[in-house]
Amino acid sequence: MLEELLSQRKALLDSPGLPLFLLRQHDRRLVLWCEQHPAALAAEAWGTLQAENQAAWLAELRLELVTRLGCSSDIALPAMGSGSLVAAHWQLAAHFTEAAMPAELPEQSELQIWAAMALARRGQETRVPAVWLAWIRTQEPGETISERGLRTLLAELWNCSQDAWRHWFYPLLLSRPEAEHPTMINWLVGQVDNASLVEAMGVSGAERFKPWLDELALQDDAIGVVANDVRHRPASDHGDMQARIRYWWPHWRQLEGSPWSLFGGRW
Repeated sequence: MLEELLSQRKALLDSPGLPLFLLRQHDRRLVLWCEQHPAALAAEAWGTLQAENQAAWLAELRLELVTRLGCSSDIALPAMGSGSLVAAHWQLAAHFTEAAMPAELPEQSELQIWAAMALARRGQETRVPAVWLAWIRTQEPGETISERGLRTLLAELWNCSQDAWRHWFYPLLLSRPEAEHPTMINWLVGQVDNASLVEAMGVSGAERFKPWLDELALQDDAIGVVANDVRHRPASDHGDMQARIRYWWPHWRQLEGSPWSLFGGRW
């Protein structure tokens, strides 16, 4: 049953145009089932599922369920590989202020973004490494930065966490003035594939990208499909998953949870 519930949840997350209430409805079933079968939350029950699905959010989801349901430590502590448990703790702390934060800052560069978000959420910016502190401060309203400084910051962030680039690039993109978006998109050209570049232009929502997206949407290939999709995404309606994700990127610090948290977070 657990495998079926998790597969259904993954299908919902992979269908960003579906109404968010379907995810919330499904999560009520998931929480109720886990509450009635707490043994299913033991790490051993999730290890195989994680390997089969290769979904990074599973470790965080399990920890969030354990935390929400107040399960005993003997369920929470065994790890699905120590690395995934540490990552899950930092991701949960980055998304929820009330979640417990690991005592030691991670040395792995790919986890430092979550640590920076967790610390900033709790007003502990003095503990944030320099490059991530610059990332946080550059998102603050009215903060100025030169084009050269912006490109330098992007390069440093890429060197720190290129595998999770969306998690730091999109908050920065959407928090900066639209006039700076071409600089950021042009920098991204040399780092990602064309489909990811089109996605970034769509996330930006900048008017200057629309003619290019219109032209690309006419192409009968994967790039055209992506371009056509981002052209029709709602900009302000938060009723579906994609719109909620786009809204979350620049507001992560003010919101509890994330769109992919249980029930879509506490909005």
